[in-house]
Amino acid sequence: MKQFKLLLTVGAFALALPLVAQQNQFAETYAMKGKPLPKVSLNNINGKTWTNADLKGKVVLLDVFATWCGPCKAAAPKLQAMHNELASKGVMVIGANAGERGASGPLDKAAYMTKTKEYVAEHKYTYAFTTAADDVAKAMNVKAFPSFFIIDRKGVIREVFVGFNEAAIRKTLVALAAEK
Repeated sequence: MKQFKLLLTVGAFALALPLVAQQNQFAETYAMKGKPLPKVSLNNINGKTWTNADLKGKVVLLDVFATWCGPCKAAAPKLQAMHNELASKGVMVIGANAGERGASGPLDKAAYMTKTKEYVAEHKYTYAFTTAADDVAKAMNVKAFPSFFIIDRKGVIREVFVGFNEAAIRKTLVALAAEK
């Protein structure tokens, strides 16, 4: 009987270990919550560069994504709906394209821009998109796509999501938009 209990305990531990490892895998990403947005420079697809100063005063949903990512593609229409609903309340949705690669490695800025513009045009998205955001992804400790950061009007990261959680993201955006 003691051996059976020991076997059950060891088995339970072995099953739980991957879950703990997965949580720890994204610990650096989740650790961004409550911190000021790192100094960023986001190049939008219209040739404008946004910095932290440009984002102050807005509630920002920063979606770090890649055009090849299935879950990212699934989330984008819902992000468009959030943009349509909340833009008038001071919420800015930004798709920050990162992690794009070609046959010979990372894309150069021109190829990145082309790929991002084609993606936006193909799906007729109207929310903001930036390109070549690999430096931003690195500064935000992004380990998986999509990763979402909700930034308040003062530039503080209020929520972090690895993967898309539509209800929680919408709830947080609505609450922050109501704060003045």
